Amino acid sequence: MAEDDNVIRVDFGARKAVSKEPEPPKIDMPDDPEDAKKAVTLDAMLLKGAVMVTLDARADGVVVPKAHAGSVGLNLNFDYDYGIPDFEVDARGVRASLSFGGRDQWCDIPWSAIYGMRSHDDDELMIFPKSFPKELREMHPELDMLDEED
Repeated sequence: MAEDDNVIRVDFGARKAVSKEPEPPKIDMPDDPEDAKKAVTLDAMLLKGAVMVTLDARADGVVVPKAHAGSVGLNLNFDYDYGIPDFEVDARGVRASLSFGGRDQWCDIPWSAIYGMRSHDDDELMIFPKSFPKELREMHPELDMLDEED
């Protein structure tokens, strides 16, 4: 047995750079301050993990499966880690093909339709009282006081 048979040679200079997680996309901010607040909040929550977005599916511009189109409080889950190829968060809102009953369905949610977000990671909850549907505002007049605090 030659002396070099028990030697393992490692060329540390040939190591490849460790690849980082891909950066989430940068969001173009909406012009409306309330919508910009929602965009910043959603992006920050998505960096931690999955987020449940609560919206009024009846609002102008919302596209969801027909069975959910009349919902005043539709909850949809979004996550950068789901690997959804058409997932977008931008100045207009949030869009993605989401799974309903095992079938992918295109959803397009403008910021104006969103009135709540909850992080699945740490249970952080954000509500946007100015965006609550009329029926919910009538049931919860205390929301008007929250509007005044902004």
